[in-house]
Amino acid sequence: MFISPHRPFQVAARPFFAHPAFASWAAAAGNPQRAARPQAPRVNVQETADGYWLELATPGFAKENLQIEVEGQVLKVSGQKAEAPEAKYRRQDFGYPTFERAFHLPKSVDAEQVSAQYENGVLRLWLPKKAEAKPQPARQIAVA
Repeated sequence: MFISPHRPFQVAARPFFAHPAFASWAAAAGNPQRAARPQAPRVNVQETADGYWLELATPGFAKENLQIEVEGQVLKVSGQKAEAPEAKYRRQDFGYPTFERAFHLPKSVDAEQVSAQYENGVLRLWLPKKAEAKPQPARQIAVA
């Protein structure tokens, strides 16, 4: 079981966004490089015996501007940078003033015990597994 992005509208919207007319419209509206890439932080997920580490690359965000919430089996992480003057970039490979990511959590995660820490532009979330979901050591059975 693994943590997967929560994308309820992806299937319905895919034909619209895949259409060549959308790409040309997005390019005409501004920077074609920016229109072609996602505006959300990259994510790493690591599973251990006791839970999952979820890491989001969020450079430039203050921890006060990050929001984390769990609703049912969906973890939502969002952020908004403080207002900054508009800059004209010759090239911009990263940078997003706001973002929102949502992840569908496996039933094995204890949603009440989720915790977070933020250091050096990386938001780390600890998603502990419920006790019954943790691997149990093999038990010996005596032969009668």
